[in-house]
Amino acid sequence: GRYPASWKQGDQVFFYSKQLTANNEMTFTALSDGNSTDFACPEIKWGTNPHTFYAYYPRQAVKSYDVDYKTGRYNGKISLTLPSVQHGVVEKNGNNHVVYDPNSLFIRSYNASVNSSGATLNFFPCVNAFIFEIQSPESVPAVIDRITLDFNENVAGDCDSDIQTGEVIDNTGSNTIVVEFEPTTIKTTEMLKVFAFAFKHSYMNVKVKASVHCRISDTEMTLYKDNISLSNVSTGNAVTITLGRL
Repeated sequence: GRYPASWKQGDQVFFYSKQLTANNEMTFTALSDGNSTDFACPEIKWGTNPHTFYAYYPRQAVKSYDVDYKTGRYNGKISLTLPSVQHGVVEKNGNNHVVYDPNSLFIRSYNASVNSSGATLNFFPCVNAFIFEIQSPESVPAVIDRITLDFNENVAGDCDSDIQTGEVIDNTGSNTIVVEFEPTTIKTTEMLKVFAFAFKHSYMNVKVKASVHCRISDTEMTLYKDNISLSNVSTGNAVTITLGRL
């Protein structure tokens, strides 16, 4: 898919099932790298009824949860913190450099009617991904190490998320996301693709200002593109915004 998701050995997942007779809240630890993995976990104390499992990654993002919270369409909530400063790793993919913070790519799994014979946890994003494509000037390479995104609504920070859908119920967050990464040289034939992860909900008539910090021909500068429209972005989608050449 368009989300750069894969497991790394040692990744930790928050796990909860209220039907278990003990250890309702547990931490699972990935045993290998890759698109799928087995997990190490504490002993699971199964109850007698079908179980409902909730799982969230990354574990450290989970502040609290309320699985019995019911009002309107919500069947429960979990409190999360999505970093407003995201520390990107840089991966080379053909002529593209892809930048994203794996600790800001929140994913969740909701599995109902599971029994003790085992369960496969299928994870889905509970963030929107905004992908900013940047090219160097036509004549010289550019060295880029940061992009700052100013939105006209909150997009990161503390939030309550719907346990089943991953959508944001309420937030007290920030309207700015900063993606920092090691200085990366982009040649004239290459492209930098920066992923910024934001709260999962529909973005109606939202605008963003993108500020790219770079060095071109030994001159340090910040280049801007203002009033980028994000109207009618669907919940949970990955959206590409072309900033073009610096």
